[in-house]
Amino acid sequence: MSLSPEDLIKVELRMGRRGDGYDEVSVDDRLDAVVTAMRASQPYQHLLDPAGLAPAGRWRRGYDRAQVDALLGRLRDEAVHPS
Repeated sequence: MSLSPEDLIKVELRMGRRGDGYDEVSVDDRLDAVVTAMRASQPYQHLLDPAGLAPAGRWRRGYDRAQVDALLGRLRDEAVHPS
C-alpha cells in the first residue's frame, strides 16, 4: 500500500547516534515538500534523494540515517511502481 501525504505527516523517525544522523530540520523540511507536492499532484521524485540532506553535526543527534534512507527509498519505489 502506498504512503499517502497523511501517512508521511504521521511518520515518527528514530534518533540516530550522536554525530551520525540527518539534521532534523533538513529532513522535516524535505518531507514537508514531498507532502505539498503529493497533495498538489506535482512530481516529487527529485526530493527523494538523501544526498542533499544535511548531517546532524558532530555533537548533535539527528534522525537515524538508515530509517530516513529506507523511507525515501520506499517513496522512490512507490513513485516508479504505484499500487
